Amino acid sequence: MNVSRLKTNAKKLETKISWLNKLFHRYGFNQPAYDLRYRYAVMEISTHNKVFDRVVQVQEQMTEIAKLKLENQLLRDEIERLKMLLKDR
Repeated sequence: MNVSRLKTNAKKLETKISWLNKLFHRYGFNQPAYDLRYRYAVMEISTHNKVFDRVVQVQEQMTEIAKLKLENQLLRDEIERLKMLLKDR
């Protein structure tokens, strides 16, 4: 399949899109060019939402890890305090 850049002398965007729609129709695409642009934009939004959800999930995991680290440090401090009490007896 040869892919080449769209060659047209059209100056207005509407003329270019109309020409592209005719070209699509000639090659068997039933969707207008604008629909393809819309689908691409929706796909980008979907991808963006997935990435955003992943970032939120990672932040929540990091928050949980931070909580566990803090709890771990508090328990270590408590162990050291209890060791000192036993040592003093």
